[in-house]
Amino acid sequence: MGWVAFALAVGLLLYGFWRAWREWISPTRQLDRLVQALKANERPETFLIGDRGRMRRIGLALEEVFLRQRELRARAQEREFGVQAITGAMADGLVVTDGERRIRLMNRAFREMFAVAPLTSEGGLLEIVRDAAVERLLGETLAGGEARRGAMTLPGAAGQQLEVVAEPIKDDAGAVSGAVVLFRDVTGLRQTETMRRDFVANVSHELRTPLSILRGYLETLLENPKQPPAELLRIFEVMERHSNRLNLLVDDVLSLARLEGAGASLDLSPIRPANFLRGMIRDWEKQFASKNLQVELEAPNDLPPLQADEGRLQEVVYNLLDNAVKYSETGGRIVVRATHSDDHLCFSVSDNGIGIPARDLPRIFERFYRADKSRQRERGGTGLGLSIVKHIAQLHGGKVEAESEQDRGTTVRVYLPVAAVTKS
Repeated sequence: MGWVAFALAVGLLLYGFWRAWREWISPTRQLDRLVQALKANERPETFLIGDRGRMRRIGLALEEVFLRQRELRARAQEREFGVQAITGAMADGLVVTDGERRIRLMNRAFREMFAVAPLTSEGGLLEIVRDAAVERLLGETLAGGEARRGAMTLPGAAGQQLEVVAEPIKDDAGAVSGAVVLFRDVTGLRQTETMRRDFVANVSHELRTPLSILRGYLETLLENPKQPPAELLRIFEVMERHSNRLNLLVDDVLSLARLEGAGASLDLSPIRPANFLRGMIRDWEKQFASKNLQVELEAPNDLPPLQADEGRLQEVVYNLLDNAVKYSETGGRIVVRATHSDDHLCFSVSDNGIGIPARDLPRIFERFYRADKSRQRERGGTGLGLSIVKHIAQLHGGKVEAESEQDRGTTVRVYLPVAAVTKS
């Protein structure tokens, strides 16, 4: 009987251990592996724990949590991708702050404007922008709940100007919970406005002088029409000279307006550079002779043909020759060249005249800019010639450059792209 009781006790013990293993120990280990997989953001091999009972219900509940979490994560990633796509495509810098003025979102344009590293932790706006006016603007928006607008100059940039707009973020109850701040680069716009104002002022100034002279002589003739013949001839010559100046100014302004207009177009045709320049020099023989200028042409006949607007190109060379003649001393020398380099042709006109001061050289292609205002007015001109040259070159896809040394002469080069033209 003793052995039977012992065997029965051992059997019950083993059975109890088997039941405990099956219902608690093994499922607990499975549950631990399942939890570890979820913590690692991995999908477990199975959510089925044990055959039945509480552990199985826990596993199935965790499966529901996992699926719900994955769905929420997918939605969050989709929203985040949408936000990143929208803000990343913006040319304006964008910052979203909370009610405590801490940055919660910044786009790539903002990081580039203020040289913020991509991994920089988001702190206060003032720490990055370092502009008290912007900080005050944000504070007024958060306090008043209304949009505010201001301006700032970008630190470390040469005159780069930003327009700053702060818009409040409000919840359903109308309480301000944060703000969206936009930083828009308006440097180009400000420069355009300045150029427009300068252009109007310069045109007005250029018109005022000849008009004043014409009006003065007209008043003289009205008050005393019986002038001596010699004096009448002098008055008429002066009036003619200034009326021609007015006409030239109007023509140049209209030409520049057409070149800068959106509808500017080119009438392209094949041009042989050497033949073209020879014809231009023949047309200018009288002007060259008036100052006894020596003119040389350096343009090989085998230069590739150029696809260009011949009328516009004549205007380019006309302006360059006009400047060369105007600023050359009597008996001076002018060299007209055409050279080929890679995929460009270069037209250049050089003189050994009065030259341009180094401080003025970078600005000579600006409208109405005069390197020596008093001397240039004595020699005539509108101050628009080189600006017209620049715009025609750019319209052809080319560029211009100049080099000069005071009292030693000037060279202006026009680079135009060479297009393939079938030889006739």
